[in-house]
Amino acid sequence: MVFLLLFLYDILYFFVIIIAFPAAVFFPKIRMPYFKRFGVNLKTHKWRLKNSKAKVASIHCASYGEYEHIKPFIRELKKQKPDYKICVQFFSASGYNNVSDPEYIDLKVFTPFDLFFSQLIFFNILKPQF
Repeated sequence: MVFLLLFLYDILYFFVIIIAFPAAVFFPKIRMPYFKRFGVNLKTHKWRLKNSKAKVASIHCASYGEYEHIKPFIRELKKQKPDYKICVQFFSASGYNNVSDPEYIDLKVFTPFDLFFSQLIFFNILKPQF
């Protein structure tokens, strides 16, 4: 039953991606996050090739405000585990565009499309420890 619901969700979400394409073409606020999500796995793969032996901590932030709340955690994590690389994923463009902390964040990406295989591929490339 759960697999059937996941399958139906993926099908519906796929149609939402297709329907959102015209809006992404005409509205700049939608355009950048929409098209950058297509390149998340490639960007992550290129980064992972350069950092193949690194341990990775993956942190998801929906927006810039959420990032501001979790920033002390990221700083403390970097102090406690300096050998870990920090990957921060953003859902919104506000977080992605406004965050620039190269001393704490090693990889900044948009969250991949919310499809099962898209997420699976992303996390198989990233291979986070937590």
